[in-house]
Amino acid sequence: MNTINKALYIGTGLHVEPVLSFSKIKEFVFIDTLPRSEFGDYLKFNKHFYRKNFYSELNQKLKILDFQLIETFELDKNFEKEYLNLGQRIFYGLIKKRPNYLNPTLLLFYNYKTKQYIKYYISTNITLNQNKMVCFDLMSADALIISGYFPDLKLLDFFDEPKKLICYNETSYDYPSEEEEDNIHKFFKEEKYFSNCYLVNKHEINEITEYKNYIEMFKNNFVID
Repeated sequence: MNTINKALYIGTGLHVEPVLSFSKIKEFVFIDTLPRSEFGDYLKFNKHFYRKNFYSELNQKLKILDFQLIETFELDKNFEKEYLNLGQRIFYGLIKKRPNYLNPTLLLFYNYKTKQYIKYYISTNITLNQNKMVCFDLMSADALIISGYFPDLKLLDFFDEPKKLICYNETSYDYPSEEEEDNIHKFFKEEKYFSNCYLVNKHEINEITEYKNYIEMFKNNFVID
């Protein structure tokens, strides 16, 4: 397996198992709009999409895997002022406690046994919440993890060189339709963006097959003769 130094995973949720499947990777960058929104991001806050238990569930799961939270950094303290409308600001200011972690926030975890870092950007949208830290991690990662979600097409703006693809099964890799014009799925076969490809069994963390590129992976696993 070719060396991977930093793996990027957008839409991670609680699926942190890549740190087990790829134990030699020492830095992971996880990004999700949770807990602010489970269903992507909109310009205004929707309380029905907020997931109040996400932060505690994430910490609990990573603690079981021996990852300790060593630092918390709020990326944009003013974001919620624009994200909440006037009625919501009054409601959460006078009547009910404001939901936690509406602002984009970086959680830094470290495993002292495996020497692995996790930089988890929560309540973070790569198009709405760009700053120098987020942009640097998008650009410097040399692998992209795909599992159940295809990131926005704008991610390609941060590709200075081809990244390796880590694809989990149980994701539909059929060639994209017109409705998917705004995500990067259709560019997986482009060598200027992606090089080697790995297929991972989501239920068997050590079952990993390497292919020279995405096309070879797709033909060997998702094309019926």
